[in-house]
Amino acid sequence: MALGSVLLVGVSLAYWYLWPSARCPPNARADRMRALCALGLLATTGEGRAQIARLGQRPRICFADLSEGVLLEPGTVLILPSARSHRMNAARAGHLILHQLDGAPLDERAARSHSASCEQLTRRAMNRESAAHALEARVGEALGVALSSTPPPLLERAYRTRCETLWAEGGR
Repeated sequence: MALGSVLLVGVSLAYWYLWPSARCPPNARADRMRALCALGLLATTGEGRAQIARLGQRPRICFADLSEGVLLEPGTVLILPSARSHRMNAARAGHLILHQLDGAPLDERAARSHSASCEQLTRRAMNRESAAHALEARVGEALGVALSSTPPPLLERAYRTRCETLWAEGGR
């Protein structure tokens, strides 16, 4: 049995009773074994181990019927897609943990307070997304899964629209 498999089984068994299920938002559900599998696989990669160590705590993970994973504000719950493989979810968990560590891609407080333009904030958000997607692709590659290393093209427009909405609300 490979060391990674031994690690995964050991982590899963050790935490089976010690790790309480995450409190999940509506339309999401806890699945302790799937969460442990994703974290165990993430920990078999160098970058994944570094992300988990840097986080310094066990992330709360839930699963939902969605196409991409999300990090709920204020960065406490990772929601991974139910239909994705363990390896793909491990890579996405690395992506979301990076956002948890470095903050949300879009600085909503800066948008509301007008301390930076939406052009600047969108550029920063896309830089953060690019770093997270690149990490996800490297972790995926280490786990034998091919993933895109660039953010989806529509994401930039979504961040700009969100920034403009917050900017308008900030002046009220």
